[in-house]
Amino acid sequence: MEIVTAEEVEQALTDWLGPDGRVEVSRDGPQGRITGWVMHPDFTGVSRATRQSWLWDGFAEEGELQPWAGLRGTFNKRATQIGLMLTYSPSEFENAMGKSA
Repeated sequence: MEIVTAEEVEQALTDWLGPDGRVEVSRDGPQGRITGWVMHPDFTGVSRATRQSWLWDGFAEEGELQPWAGLRGTFNKRATQIGLMLTYSPSEFENAMGKSA
């Protein structure tokens, strides 16, 4: 199977979230899964389950976020190389990371 890089995942998420989003992903080793987090103001008031659905399965609603195919649609079988991806609103990010979004 072709390897998906952390840079590819980061770029796909950045393209989706646009300039208001923040993305940080990494892979600890060649055989490790890509993990990380994303933050966007439009996640405010949206349940974590819905955010995870958007992240993995896509987003097609009208609004500030761009429509996108999700990690599964974007990377197909290579999406199995992606592990835990956390989603934050700005206030959740500040609480979790201890720094301003």
